[in-house]
Amino acid sequence: MKKITDEITEELLEDEDVYSGDSRELLLEDGEISAEEEAFMRGYEEAG
Repeated sequence: MKKITDEITEELLEDEDVYSGDSRELLLEDGEISAEEEAFMRGYEEAG
């Protein structure tokens, strides 16, 4: 399952902005970013 998730994450990062909600959610679920980092990125997106 981890390999499939990694592949999906790579595809999303290639196809979408790293600040998009879907990308952030996957990175958070995979432990690639902390909850604090996700909140910062969400704030960045909302401000822009």
